[in-house]
Amino acid sequence: MNQILSPDDLPPIHKTPFDEILQQQLERSVSQHFYEHCSRVTQIMLNNCNWHITICSSGLILVLQCSSSGVYWYITSHLAQIAEQLQTFAADSRIRIVPPVGMGIAFELGVGDIKPDRL
Repeated sequence: MNQILSPDDLPPIHKTPFDEILQQQLERSVSQHFYEHCSRVTQIMLNNCNWHITICSSGLILVLQCSSSGVYWYITSHLAQIAEQLQTFAADSRIRIVPPVGMGIAFELGVGDIKPDRL
């Protein structure tokens, strides 16, 4: 069912500095809650890589920049657990994995595409 929204109900055309501050605070808060709800092993893995959560119109994106091949291996072999935790925040979340330099290119998966039996 298509509804026509009034201009007051539409997002702003241009972000204001205040909008950007609010988005940064929201991303920090979601990141903190995500981290606190992860298992201790996953928290250790997150501490060993550069990571952040970005919120965009398509949902949450967990960006994991791997610092070493060991961290990259852990992340790729435990995607189902990470996806399950992230999915509790938003069903349409995505995970973007950036491998260490020289180990290939970054890739992105929807959490709904990650199945435990496929790993």
